[in-house]
Amino acid sequence: MAKNNSFEQVIQTYLAKRAAEDELFAVKYKDENKSVAKCCAYIKEQARKKAQNGCAVIEDAQVFGWAVHYYDESMPTDGKADAAVVDATQGDCVVAQTEQISDKASTTTAVVELTEEQKKAIQQKAEADFYAECKAKEQEKAKAKAKAEAERKKAQATAKREKEAKTMQMLFNFD
Repeated sequence: MAKNNSFEQVIQTYLAKRAAEDELFAVKYKDENKSVAKCCAYIKEQARKKAQNGCAVIEDAQVFGWAVHYYDESMPTDGKADAAVVDATQGDCVVAQTEQISDKASTTTAVVELTEEQKKAIQQKAEADFYAECKAKEQEKAKAKAKAEAERKKAQATAKREKEAKTMQMLFNFD
């Protein structure tokens, strides 16, 4: 039976488009330690975590969010994480591979084993942040559209008033 690569192709197409539109993401997308196949494995692992009774229904936006998250974050290339780096000054957790932590450790960071609940909380925070970012972008677009519409209406009203003024001037001009 031939392997179906359509899932990987859809993810690769999305990521390539995203990289073309976003310079910062493009740099991360070129990371030689990561691949679309490993990204898809990460996505499947995330979906398995959401599954109930062996079944998960995941929206496209969530799947694409996981794909971007895979490339954006410093996480293992196999999609699994066992520990986190905790910034002592900020208290923020970032999921990372244990071997990577030792290279980055300093006086302001510490290695902490995470419980499944903590991992889930971090994942939920990342998802919430992603959705908030998307919502903010949509609101910016809506504001820009409303502003452009208001300016167009104002220009129309101004043109109408000028036309009426000319008409009135012509009515009372007896020369």
